[in-house]
Amino acid sequence: MLETITSIALILNASAINLGVGSSTLAITSFLIALNDKTIDASERRMLGVIYILLRIAMIMILLTTLFIVWQRPTLFGNLTQFLYTLIAILYINAFCMTKHWISMKIGPALQAATWYTLGFIVSIHMFALYTINIPNFIMLYLIDIVIALAVLQYFLRPTQK
Repeated sequence: MLETITSIALILNASAINLGVGSSTLAITSFLIALNDKTIDASERRMLGVIYILLRIAMIMILLTTLFIVWQRPTLFGNLTQFLYTLIAILYINAFCMTKHWISMKIGPALQAATWYTLGFIVSIHMFALYTINIPNFIMLYLIDIVIALAVLQYFLRPTQK
């Protein structure tokens, strides 16, 4: 019975990561569109509200399922566990900082998107045993994702800064 629950938790964990990556993509896209026309109309506000709810659901599901999986099968994620916890912590801290407006809107959304994408990448890499995820590989992947996310965000913010 517990093995079945753990299997369901694994499926929910992967689904939550996918929901988070997809919702994050929609959130940053909607954010950029709203900034481009310099107004957030009622429909954009409603859409962003739904997207943010989905992101919160994904974050809660990821945290709970990861904790459960590591508790039930501590070796399942192997050395990936430390990276999962690091990325989950960054998701929560950055989301809190963005909510409190303690982080620039030129950085916060890019960091959140990069964190979601890195989470999706490392889980896929681990799942398919593509290569060993060690500290240097993790840092390199995460930094590349941050640089790309910052570059994309800055590119789209550039016209609005005139």
